[in-house]
Amino acid sequence: MDIRNKILLSTKDIITKGEKDIYFNINLENTYREFKKFEYNNDFDLQKQFDKERNTSRNFRIYGIIDSVIEDCDNMELSIYYSSTTTSMLIKKIYTKPLISDTWSSINVFGKKTGKYLIELDNYQYDKISIITPDISGIQKSNNFEQTLVFYDAEGNFIEYGTETIELGENGQAIEINNNFPFFYDKHWINKDLNLIK
Repeated sequence: MDIRNKILLSTKDIITKGEKDIYFNINLENTYREFKKFEYNNDFDLQKQFDKERNTSRNFRIYGIIDSVIEDCDNMELSIYYSSTTTSMLIKKIYTKPLISDTWSSINVFGKKTGKYLIELDNYQYDKISIITPDISGIQKSNNFEQTLVFYDAEGNFIEYGTETIELGENGQAIEINNNFPFFYDKHWINKDLNLIK
């Protein structure tokens, strides 16, 4: 049995106290197909959404401790390039900071100060980054640390983040793929400690 409700309005502009509303039953049911699709076609698969955002993000945060047995590392200049083979394109320069406050001992076992660093890259368009330390004449040569940010297989296809495997290149050489970087705040977080050699 259909439930129908209908209000009959007065035929006059002024309604007397003797007149009242009369209700009839009206069928108010709608079928599911009558709703617009965009109102309910939502994807609530959180893992799928997380993977999508992770794989499309080009925001990176590379951080870690920098240490040396012959040089204080608490205020060292680091030059950031997009490739270790092409040092003509400088991305930015940053300075390391003391690992801990002066209240506590911040020297390593060799009596040298240890530092920390953070490299912030937003919408980074390259697949690699190269961190180069300064050349200290007679004491320490320049160190070059490279980090791959985006990996591809032998056919040139993008390898999704969260992959830890070995891929064979065109020349048969094994390439280790480890892009399982933690991902939060729309950024890939890469921990890379730097140990400077003499």
